[in-house]
Amino acid sequence: MARNWTKRVGDYRDFEEFHGTRFLVVVCLWLYVLNVTITGHLYDKEANNQLEALGQRRKKKA
Repeated sequence: MARNWTKRVGDYRDFEEFHGTRFLVVVCLWLYVLNVTITGHLYDKEANNQLEALGQRRKKKA
């Protein structure tokens, strides 16, 4: 049976599915970046605390 490819006016189901998927992708990427940023900051802070306890300092990048 042939599929009817014409859209009715006001049929937004495909539109909502597309934007819902895009929203989920953007949220997942944003959460990943936020998690990496926060984790990296906390990791650097703890590493500096441990180096200070040993009486050392972190080398600065050139």
